[in-house]
Amino acid sequence: MPDQYHWVLRNPFKTITKHLPSKQRTRNNKVFRFAEWKKFLANAPEFYRPHLEFLIMTGLSASELAGIRREDVSERAITLQRSIVLGQEKERLKNDYRFRRIPMTGAIKRVIDRIREQCSGSPHPLPMEDGTPFDGNSFRKVVWNKALKASQIAEKTPYSTRHTFCAWALTIGMNPMKQVSLMGHSSKQMVYQNYGQYVEDLEDDVEDILRYFGRDFLIKPEKKLSPLLAYGDSYGDSRSQIQINY
Repeated sequence: MPDQYHWVLRNPFKTITKHLPSKQRTRNNKVFRFAEWKKFLANAPEFYRPHLEFLIMTGLSASELAGIRREDVSERAITLQRSIVLGQEKERLKNDYRFRRIPMTGAIKRVIDRIREQCSGSPHPLPMEDGTPFDGNSFRKVVWNKALKASQIAEKTPYSTRHTFCAWALTIGMNPMKQVSLMGHSSKQMVYQNYGQYVEDLEDDVEDILRYFGRDFLIKPEKKLSPLLAYGDSYGDSRSQIQINY
């Protein structure tokens, strides 16, 4: 019919691509690079630096940190069995997998000892500066947002410490099943789906992360470190042994 009457019909799909969003790969800003983390930490209020390090070394969320009581912290582990959300204590965690034990590494113990020294009079293991229980909302306003602005790094939230914990652990070669347990998830698929996005050049930070987390983050002190980790064979051409803090 159009040919018979010599109609010129406009193709309705001709310009549709002009209105489609461009398929540009966005950078993963949820995860700290190591130097970026140190810069952020240096710009945080001194009192709260151990709290920030505790978050990134354990992968806990702010609500889980708030739920920790003194009796949950032992020489061997930190037991997660409750959280505090919007000021309300939840005796049951999000799911059964969130009930877990975080092994006490040397680095985590040093952080906890620093917190105890600076707030020895508080009955709470990780309190706010005035001695009251940890408050995620106040922490974000008083600590996180100020450090973020002062350090002038890409936008991140306190939950970025959990994303960073996962990305760093994957990068330095943690046993995937151990990582699933530490994150409080049911499967590797859940962890990789939520936190497994590749971070460009993060493998360049392997030695710094290993030293920061400590040897006992990956294996028990009495065990031997895998040669792949000890000599860096999995991460490039480096053959010099990595010195890791105990």
